[in-house]
Amino acid sequence: MKIVAPPTLPIRPVAPIRAITPAARAIPGSGLPDEKGTSSLQVSRFAAALVQHSRILRERELIASRNALQSRAVKLGELYQLLMSTSDTGLDNAARLLRKKLLQDNDADLEQVLEFADGDAAKAHVVLQAARKQAEDDGAEAEYAALTQTLKHLRRRFGPRARAGINTARAFGRQNIDNKRRTALRNLYGVAVSGQPNVTGLIEALIGEQQEPGEFDLNLRDMRIAIADDLSAITPSASHEQLRTLMHGLTTARHVTTLLRGCEHLLGRMRKKNPKLTVDPPAFLKHMLTLTANGMNVNQTLQLTQHIGGNRLEHQLAFLNGLRPMLMQLPILLWRDLKSRQAALNNLLTLMAELTHKEQKQLYEGLA
Repeated sequence: MKIVAPPTLPIRPVAPIRAITPAARAIPGSGLPDEKGTSSLQVSRFAAALVQHSRILRERELIASRNALQSRAVKLGELYQLLMSTSDTGLDNAARLLRKKLLQDNDADLEQVLEFADGDAAKAHVVLQAARKQAEDDGAEAEYAALTQTLKHLRRRFGPRARAGINTARAFGRQNIDNKRRTALRNLYGVAVSGQPNVTGLIEALIGEQQEPGEFDLNLRDMRIAIADDLSAITPSASHEQLRTLMHGLTTARHVTTLLRGCEHLLGRMRKKNPKLTVDPPAFLKHMLTLTANGMNVNQTLQLTQHIGGNRLEHQLAFLNGLRPMLMQLPILLWRDLKSRQAALNNLLTLMAELTHKEQKQLYEGLA
């Protein structure tokens, strides 16, 4: 076996290693750039810019806060004017008078505040807010704390009624509503949203507020506008379900306008037959709604018939003949339930049959 030597590899010269010189570090205060390319001068300028930007932002926040407070004060004043009459001296004056009264009595009692606001929770809430702001601006810390506690107490006890008055202030504050009617409607609304929805009771109250023909329609319209405003508020005075129930009831109550005209026509005919009759249409309709809400039994129907028709059977029958169509037109919502409605209509027919029988019997006895 022949042994062959390996081939000779070429020898290349090795390049000398270059010495690496470390980079010079930036000396603080020299203005030279650091490892990241940022000099101390640039850093100081950036910091100064941040300080200036923060100062501008703080100034803007102060201006915005001041404008917000001014806007809130203006809105509070506008709200107060909507709640009060046009002859009122203004919210600032009312707040100072309230503070003076409470300081004189040395007691920020809620009952005194409500008395000052004529029992109106919404007015009391607005005036208390303004009085508390005045106390804060005047540096009266003890008075501010006392007014804050009274305001919290008011919200706990009369929160729904206060919110109801505030949410509906614009609806009831229009110029075409006089002060007396405005106060009455606001009180009715406050009662309506404070408990369980009672559409019949609310309609009866609205009928009772009618001073002139056609005013019931106006009151009904204003109440529906108020409910719509309350529903759209950030914090409604009652649950949406309760407010929608009231809205549905008042929408249905538009039929009551037709019933009111029917009452006027029926009573007009009955006065010719029974001159002693002194019942006015609104009172008659209110009484009829009360009866239907409670079921309207036979005895109640007979008493109403004798009161309107008088002693003569023919006049009583004439009244029942006019009453039956009105009861049939009455919305289901204004009855206690469907069963009581059907029972009342059946009782009416039974009573008409009995009176007809008595009338015929009297007629036969007269001919005998």
